[in-house]
Amino acid sequence: MLSFERLGVDTPALRFSYFEVPWDTEIFGSRVAQLEGFELRQPLQAASDFSGYERWAAERAVALEVCKLDARRLAEMAWLQERGFRWMETMYFPLLPDLQAIPPAAVDPGLTLRPMRPDELPEVQTIAEQSFVTSRFFIDPLICPQRGAARYATWVRNSAKDPAQQVLVAELEGEIAGFFIVQEREQAGQRSAYWHLTAVAAAFQGRGVGKRLWRMVMNWHREHGCRQLRTAISGHNLPVLALYGQLGFRFERAETTLHRGALPPLGLA
Repeated sequence: MLSFERLGVDTPALRFSYFEVPWDTEIFGSRVAQLEGFELRQPLQAASDFSGYERWAAERAVALEVCKLDARRLAEMAWLQERGFRWMETMYFPLLPDLQAIPPAAVDPGLTLRPMRPDELPEVQTIAEQSFVTSRFFIDPLICPQRGAARYATWVRNSAKDPAQQVLVAELEGEIAGFFIVQEREQAGQRSAYWHLTAVAAAFQGRGVGKRLWRMVMNWHREHGCRQLRTAISGHNLPVLALYGQLGFRFERAETTLHRGALPPLGLA
């Protein structure tokens, strides 16, 4: 796990925290910074307090700045947009509060769910490179799409090495039809699961595989005693948003993501 130092601004006019994102900096070869918890208290006085962060970013030659804030913070969003930040996406956070209360799906004889084998990593990375085209790293016109592909391929590789996570693959017709990166946790005697990345391979999209796969992974966690399931999804991914509603998830909250800066094509940074 890469470490990072979280810094902060907390004045009568402005409050937020910020840090360099070590995993994205490592993947992109360009520095990436992230701002969180942005609260605008006195808009007319906030600019001078924000300037300290901007000096920090300039000194480190930060190429891309990412701000994540509660989607209801419209005044903060407008203030940041006046300073060159651009809206990229709204993330939604589906929650299934009681998995055990939902009857398990019937056994699906055509689909097999199992842990990924090490030799399957390149194939799963290729699926990841092609699957998240609605995410902010693909739709931002100032970020080369190759950067987004590299980010998700690296994400799969890192998760495969993380003992706290599992990369599960779905096999259909002798091929990998999709994958889930999952993490099960136990806290206060309650077991839960978080889905980090979920994808259906391009060749299997539009064939009803998604719902079958999602239900199979829900069964997987039910058998492990998990009660709650959580994940995150871009609002641009409308088909999967609808799928979560069909499966009984509710949406806990929404988070807006803004970008400032750019990531040029690989090799030109």
